Amino acid sequence: MNTIQLQEIIQNYLSQYEFVNNRENDELFKWRAAAFMYGMNPFADDFLSKLKMALRALSVLCTEENWQPATGISVLCDSDKADKESEVHTAFKVLFGEDGGEIEERYNNILRFVGLTNAMIDAYMPESERVVYEQDIRSALTYLGLMRTDKDFLIEADAAQHFALFTEYESDIVSDDTVNLEAYYNMCNELIYYIKEDTDLLKTVQARLEYEGTVAACPCSLKDIDKGLHLLAYDIIHCTEKYGFYETHPIPKKKRLTANQLKLEAQKKQIRNNIYEIQQHINKAASQLDEIENLDMTGMTVTHAKFGDGEVIEHDGDRLTVLFSIGEKTLSLKTAFSKGLLEAEDEEITELCSSILDTEEKVKALQLRQRAQELELEKI
Repeated sequence: MNTIQLQEIIQNYLSQYEFVNNRENDELFKWRAAAFMYGMNPFADDFLSKLKMALRALSVLCTEENWQPATGISVLCDSDKADKESEVHTAFKVLFGEDGGEIEERYNNILRFVGLTNAMIDAYMPESERVVYEQDIRSALTYLGLMRTDKDFLIEADAAQHFALFTEYESDIVSDDTVNLEAYYNMCNELIYYIKEDTDLLKTVQARLEYEGTVAACPCSLKDIDKGLHLLAYDIIHCTEKYGFYETHPIPKKKRLTANQLKLEAQKKQIRNNIYEIQQHINKAASQLDEIENLDMTGMTVTHAKFGDGEVIEHDGDRLTVLFSIGEKTLSLKTAFSKGLLEAEDEEITELCSSILDTEEKVKALQLRQRAQELELEKI
């Protein structure tokens, strides 16, 4: 990837950030839509009821003159159009099915989802409405990208391909009308690497999201739903296309690479894949630490190896104040649980808290591995 031209795109996005998020353009609607869908469980019994509510926010993102897939899902959920809502639910279970982190399997899940939903559209809707309501890879990735902002990316095929060509990315994103999903995800992850290096951009976006969260009626904080920067990466690609960057910055013709260049690009691709996989492990460990951080043990019964049973009367960060029969004791949650001195009545809480120190060390080790890979990438 041509980092000079990539930086040019990032700086252009930063310079236009207030403009693209003014009242008229309002590109922040993507974050608001994600706030309504973030963390929804496609396998839960109440998924469809939550989805119907979220689709109202999503309709802005998935609506063009002759393309309204979110509305199509809403119509399918209407009992007048479909005999069983369970068919729609089944399709979403397929879309979010286990893929083992393999992009190829995720792509297959997307194709199966598109096939199932379009078969329902053909069966339950008039012919005149089918083309408008049909699902495709873009709509499927929209559902994935908004519910799993740490794992998936939204996509616009033309914007992605033009971004790849301008930055001289080594792989075509679109070929013969087929999306190369692995190449697209790798390109987005490389973009995220450079986004993280731009502190001005991150501060600008974070400040705007914090402000937006105070004035917009959203079910969760906007600044917390895109910690992996997947929405931001997509927004940069989208806005670069939409607001005329390529009109003043012509897209260069694709260069034919030499054998040595191809070898170097293959090495960079492997390293980027390694960085992405490490980041997934970091995200998983960090979510466990977040779960502990948000835990309030006040009122819980605990058992200490020396002091016996007691009740937590105050929980402040790592500090637990416990009332035992011998009186109050202040304990370090991390130390007491990790050393096996303290157990909670709930076995799951005991297991979670006992792993704090190990998880923190794991995150540090992963971050060191990731940095080593990033340095290796810079050398190439």
